[in-house]
Amino acid sequence: GHEARVLVPFTEEKRVLRQAVQALEALDVEGRLPEALRLAQANLQQGGRPAVVHVFTDGAFETPEVPPLQGAAVRWHRFAQRSRNIGITAFETRKTYFGAFDYQAFLSVANYSGEAQTFDLTLALDRQPLKAERVTLGPEVKRSFVIPFTHDGGGVLRAEIHAEDDLAADNRALAVIPPPRPLRILLISPGNAFLEKALAADPRVQVKPGTVESLEKAAQYDVVILDNTPVKSVPPGRYLLINTLPEGIPLELLGRIEEPPIIDWDRGHPAMRFLDLSKVAIQDAMRVRPMGSGRALMESNLTPLVYAVEERGMKAVLVGFDLYRTDFPLRVAFPLFVSNVLRWLQPRALEDAGLQLKTGQPLTAGLPTGVRQATLTDAGGRTHSLQADADGRIVHVSNGQRQLHP
Repeated sequence: GHEARVLVPFTEEKRVLRQAVQALEALDVEGRLPEALRLAQANLQQGGRPAVVHVFTDGAFETPEVPPLQGAAVRWHRFAQRSRNIGITAFETRKTYFGAFDYQAFLSVANYSGEAQTFDLTLALDRQPLKAERVTLGPEVKRSFVIPFTHDGGGVLRAEIHAEDDLAADNRALAVIPPPRPLRILLISPGNAFLEKALAADPRVQVKPGTVESLEKAAQYDVVILDNTPVKSVPPGRYLLINTLPEGIPLELLGRIEEPPIIDWDRGHPAMRFLDLSKVAIQDAMRVRPMGSGRALMESNLTPLVYAVEERGMKAVLVGFDLYRTDFPLRVAFPLFVSNVLRWLQPRALEDAGLQLKTGQPLTAGLPTGVRQATLTDAGGRTHSLQADADGRIVHVSNGQRQLHP
């Protein structure tokens, strides 16, 4: 990692010190000089002898405040200097909400030299060109690019600057597009044409019709949808509940309310992204009272109309009204709402996780339902056994070097 650490304790053995210095490796992460100085301060408090702290640096940062070092002198050793360098400073790819296979690549390029530079910038997917552009940047200028593209599989996206400059390491950046995996949905419903049509419109969704007895196999699915199907309770899992409220959901049913007006909706929640609900009319809805730490996503003046719960192994969205007693399914927002909810309930598919990480940043991803352990193979061929947490997530921290994990 890139945390400050002691390689060798105080010693007069120059051979040991020389071996430690020779074993140092450059990392692809920013330095943490203030942390290193605090570590030196702590060790000097234990040393008890006059000392000198030597700092070797390229000086590409604001000089930090030097803590008291027990009277030790600080010697700064500057090496290298700023010269002709063009670099990719940010690179990320993400799915859009306009199509199942539509992506956008976000790219930022900077010219750190003191004069204008002209170079070729290319973007390729599995070495197949997507974009090529001749770019000119003035001195100390940064420019961003947004490049849309369509792809129905996985692959490696490569952005590259073609220039002869003083630092080749930042002329290339990689991003991973994992192969898409369908969301497996168990649908328990007496029949709902609106809901079935919205699910069929999403090519990433794989629907399996079921009955109440199918809840015994709920763990085999990414999300279970219970539509107008009363059940006493449900096992832990991820649920879209439509006009039904099982035990275990932290809401108390107080009755029903006629023609509840929508007074607001939570535009910041992922399930409500890009929705306009201002003209939706509802004939009647459940009247519920929250009993836990959930979140109202759509509100009336007397009750939450859509409510999100995430606690004790349960992740659920309650839609507190019958889809046949509202005009919501007739509006363009409805299929997007269904898609948003499914991806919030189960954002575990690797293609929905952020796989472009800064070097040293932990990789966090979810495992398929029912899987508790995974093996990660790094770029050096080393394997790492990872155990899922209670929410099915795994975490891996890299060694501080830029890598493309297969």
